[in-house]
Amino acid sequence: MKNASALLLALDEPIFELDLDGVVRAATASAQALAGSADGYAFAECIEPRDRARLAQAVKRLVEGKTQATTLEVSFTASGDSVPMQAKLAAITGPTGKPIAIGVWLRDLSLEKASEAAANVQGTHLLDLVENMRDACVVEGGDGSVEMINPAFCALFDIKAAPQSLIGTSCAALFETASVATERRIGPLYFPLDAAGIDNQRDELAFALASGENVTQTTLAVDGEQGIAGRLHLFNTASQLSAEPRAADSTIANQMALVERIAQALAVSFENASTAVHRAEQVELPGQIIDNLRRVEDATTNAFDAVAGLLDFSRIEGTPVSLEPAPFRLRESVAAMVAGLVSHAENHRVQLRVRIEQDVPEQLTADGPRLMQALRNIAEAAMATLVVEAATESTADGASKRDHAAELNLSIAPEYTSESLIHLAFAVELRGGVRARTMPASSTMQLALARQIVRAFGENGAGKLEHDERKTGAHWQFTAALPFDNTRINLPRPTIVSLTSLPVLIVSGNTEERKQLAEMAKSWRMLPREADNAAVALQLLERMAREGSPIPLVITANQLRTQDGFLLAFRIKNHPALKQTAIILLANQGRPGDAIACRENGISAYLRQPIAAQQLNEAITAILGMQDDAEATATLITRHSLREQKKAAVLIIDAARDNAMFAAAGLKKRDYRVVLVSGADEAREAMVQETFDIIVVDPVQAGFPDNVVGHLREAVGEDRAQPRILFAGESPLASGSPYDGMVLKPFAKDSLVNAVEAIVGAE
Repeated sequence: MKNASALLLALDEPIFELDLDGVVRAATASAQALAGSADGYAFAECIEPRDRARLAQAVKRLVEGKTQATTLEVSFTASGDSVPMQAKLAAITGPTGKPIAIGVWLRDLSLEKASEAAANVQGTHLLDLVENMRDACVVEGGDGSVEMINPAFCALFDIKAAPQSLIGTSCAALFETASVATERRIGPLYFPLDAAGIDNQRDELAFALASGENVTQTTLAVDGEQGIAGRLHLFNTASQLSAEPRAADSTIANQMALVERIAQALAVSFENASTAVHRAEQVELPGQIIDNLRRVEDATTNAFDAVAGLLDFSRIEGTPVSLEPAPFRLRESVAAMVAGLVSHAENHRVQLRVRIEQDVPEQLTADGPRLMQALRNIAEAAMATLVVEAATESTADGASKRDHAAELNLSIAPEYTSESLIHLAFAVELRGGVRARTMPASSTMQLALARQIVRAFGENGAGKLEHDERKTGAHWQFTAALPFDNTRINLPRPTIVSLTSLPVLIVSGNTEERKQLAEMAKSWRMLPREADNAAVALQLLERMAREGSPIPLVITANQLRTQDGFLLAFRIKNHPALKQTAIILLANQGRPGDAIACRENGISAYLRQPIAAQQLNEAITAILGMQDDAEATATLITRHSLREQKKAAVLIIDAARDNAMFAAAGLKKRDYRVVLVSGADEAREAMVQETFDIIVVDPVQAGFPDNVVGHLREAVGEDRAQPRILFAGESPLASGSPYDGMVLKPFAKDSLVNAVEAIVGAE
């Protein structure tokens, strides 16, 4: 920790190092300048009282190991003024992997907040000004595109498209379309921004509508550092329409209602078409049928986009959403919502990930369907911005699959809890992939509806959908304050008597891995079934549950296409018919936070590949309640926990398996963990997998070269504790033997047990 503290002090950033009680014990120079003190004070004293509860809960989650890092927005007050800061908190772990300190990095948000507030005020005033003007108005950007346009312009020039759908289009093309409504089809007139001889400050032109009424066009330009920054185009008629606009508004309202009904019908058709294509690909229907279904899907999408372009998104956002609060289960609702995202993710080559932190209650009271609709709309709109490129990669078994160009992360985390409400932060983050410059009209409509739903959840200080474009992708976030019930739901633990005839589902995209695991299961007389992806696995589990023959155990790889092992586990454990299914996750590459993710997603055992048969067997018997000492509460089973449950781990190297199995049974009854191998190669593989306290070896039967003890100690390695080695043979050891003890063969009753316990007792 001395080195860590020295490093902190050398950095020119406001960074604090806290102990587990939240007391500052080191700080950089800039942090000391902010706080006015070096160390020895509670960090919570430096922030506004209203933010301290959130800080305390964030620190608690870090200390308890429920999360490794978190980010908060707080008001820092130690310097006298209240300054908005972004506080990033991260756990600093020790050699045991447990938190021993907390690092806090502060970033000043005052400039960003001021700029954002100014931009919001300016943008809001300009938008209100444009939309509420009686005269037709168009705001043109510096690149010649339409930035704002009001309904009066569309009504004046008989343009059927909604004003919002014209934003971002070419101003020159818009004026050309509007010219059709003029008497000579030569107005309104557009001059390029760089046209010579045009007064950039004010231009007035006159033309007549087809009705004969005169129109005056006034153009006001704003100079920027590099030419014209934008222009405002105003159109005045000789006489302002009075009764006619109101009649027109009534007609438009009726037309809008009709268009919205058409859009809803098309949305259902689009969903059905996408589902049909997805299912056809899964059951491997002929290519001609799949192509026909894709044409239906494309035609529906084009029609939906075209109709969406007619909708006035400002009217959608202005329509209040009526919420119907009711108790619902959050994780079950999210799991059902994610099921509808899978086909979109596959079509856009997106890897889906979901994280709901442990501290988030399951039972909430709110309009759950509306909340899920908002999340789904945001996720689908995010994926719709991706440009899908044809790309393939080879799997380990030589097959070809589509790689994932992007990653979509849905996360739900608690911000803080009041007396009756929990404030939850919902975030959708899109990482990677090639993104289009413009969003499809249908996706814009989805975001507009999502924004209105989020606004309806804002009665308790929330209700704003924030969008942030980043270098790595895009990020949407909102907060909702919801009533909750923190009563835990404890499911009864299944008790399996025997592995014989027990069904097990093995899920992996690697054919060799599935084959290896299936052979292990068959050797224990289990009934293995296989699936190469999460979608097929869920379909099989659901079908078996409906038929009254549920599969009680799933062994899944972590690296799966579209839905990884964690998301598969989340959907299984939050499926009404599959809640009692036990899940073992096999990871080829472990990552920080995997243990937390296992607990969040209901995974019972987490083991690393390559996996030894003995380890997998013990994990299965532990989580299915077949061991006498199995815990009644759900505990994550790992390679280390399997070992820690026993007195000691014993490796027996003996080719005479029958007699060795007899001796091993006696050790197991005395609560020892026993691994039995027949030769040197298997022994080396077992020692790579785990650490043994005692090794029993028959040097004649083992197949080691001379100096068996030396080879065994070398195989263990210098960085691990060396085991005690027992000689097993038919004749006693000679004096000066390198072994730590011996036992005569053939093994007599309890002879090996007594020899092992003599060593364990001596230590």
